[in-house]
Amino acid sequence: TPALEFRTLPDVFSTQQALLQRLTALVSSLPGVEASFRKKYEMLADPGLGSRRIRLLEYELRVARFDPAGEVVLDAGSGTGIYSTIFALLGASRVEAIDFFPENVRSLAEVARVFSLPIRARHADIASTSLEAGSVGLVYCTEAISHFHDWGAFIDEAARVLRPGGRLLIADGNNGANPRAR
Repeated sequence: TPALEFRTLPDVFSTQQALLQRLTALVSSLPGVEASFRKKYEMLADPGLGSRRIRLLEYELRVARFDPAGEVVLDAGSGTGIYSTIFALLGASRVEAIDFFPENVRSLAEVARVFSLPIRARHADIASTSLEAGSVGLVYCTEAISHFHDWGAFIDEAARVLRPGGRLLIADGNNGANPRAR
């Protein structure tokens, strides 16, 4: 995979500010959306807080030497899907967003539908995704692995779905939540 031109990440934030504001307004208007879901999108659209998220993702992709443009990304434990949304804005051909909480999946699916984003949000077991073997360029898991019941099975599934040369990117500061992961 060619190196990502990292100037594109801040550019996505600055040039897509209007879209991010519309996303925030849409999320706020969705019936049944929890306050925590809304807050994540409000944070993403905030010039200060959102740009920090973008810089963190920029750093992670630089370390992984991965450009999501044209790639299939698995957002493992996607939660509210803010990273799924960013990957879509960065040109991922498809984002598979898998989460344990049905309310997150429903809300993210609505965001993807309204904005025609290439995100397939699903409620599924992250250790058994039903994705085709070797079909994913990046498995992205941030702040989620510490919540998985069997993180070893997740690692096995990530290895199965990654294409040759694909990347597994895990970032989690919540390891205290899962004593088995320490």
